Amino acid sequence: MIKIADDLAAQGWAKYEGFLSDTEWRGLVADIDQLKAAGLMRASGVGRADDFQLNSSVRSDLIYWLDTGALTPAQGIALARLEDLRQTLNRELYMGLRELEAHLTHYGPSGHYDKHVDNFQGQSTRILSCIVYLNDNWQPGDGGELRIYAADAPERLVATVEPRAGTLACFLSRDIPHEVATTTRDRLSMTGWFR
Repeated sequence: MIKIADDLAAQGWAKYEGFLSDTEWRGLVADIDQLKAAGLMRASGVGRADDFQLNSSVRSDLIYWLDTGALTPAQGIALARLEDLRQTLNRELYMGLRELEAHLTHYGPSGHYDKHVDNFQGQSTRILSCIVYLNDNWQPGDGGELRIYAADAPERLVATVEPRAGTLACFLSRDIPHEVATTTRDRLSMTGWFR
């Protein structure tokens, strides 16, 4: 996890393959399947409070917010891994990360999320965004990549992260514009923000 700290310090974003083991990420996939079957995944929106709106032309995923009082074993393991990351980043980079909010995410075919930064207008409480991918056998052409843009030149693409199972992508929430490219198949992840 020191490499994640080094990359965040150098460029504002990091990618780490093997963040979750096969058994760990497959447990989260099973959770998403159960939540979808039970009708508990909800359409996500953009904005907050009075500015909140559902707008599938901007964002078209389903989400389930994690409740730390009712975690499945797989969710508990994934959050423990993110807690390890929080402690490493606080020790190495003095980031002052305190708490995490997270949800499970499902993009269906044609799903996408337009370019944005992960803070609501007028607020900057989110410090670090983290995405753990849960997609088995992801292939070029499946779409759904995370596109990361330069903080100082939001039109300049600096990285593309394929959403391969077990991979973690993280970036500075206030600074890094990013988007989810249109996917051609189901794309699953656990997404969280440290405050």
